[in-house]
Amino acid sequence: MPYAPKRHRAIRSARRQHRSYDKRRGSARQRGYDTAWDKFSAWYRKEHPLCEECVKNDLIIPVDVVDHIIPLAEGGAHCDEENAMSLCWSCHEKKKAREKRAR
Repeated sequence: MPYAPKRHRAIRSARRQHRSYDKRRGSARQRGYDTAWDKFSAWYRKEHPLCEECVKNDLIIPVDVVDHIIPLAEGGAHCDEENAMSLCWSCHEKKKAREKRAR
C-alpha cells in the first residue's frame, strides 16, 4: 500500500503562524463585526450583487465580501453605504495586498 507523501515542515510552520496571528487578532466579533454589521452586509449584498471592481472591467462576478473602502482602523465608518463596496474574493485579496504594502 502506498504511503501518503510527507508534509513539508514549512507548511506546518505556516499554519502555526496563521493560528498564532488569528489568536492575536481576535475573532470577528471582538474586532467589531456585530449583528448590525451582519444585517448591513446582507442588505448591501442584495443591493449590490456583483463585484464592483469586476463590473468596472466588464466582468460579471458575484459578490463574496462586503469590504470597507476606508478600513475601520483608519477611521472608516462601520455600517455606512458610502464606505462599503462589494467584492469577489480575488479583488478582495488584491485590495488587502495593496493596503498591506501601503502601510
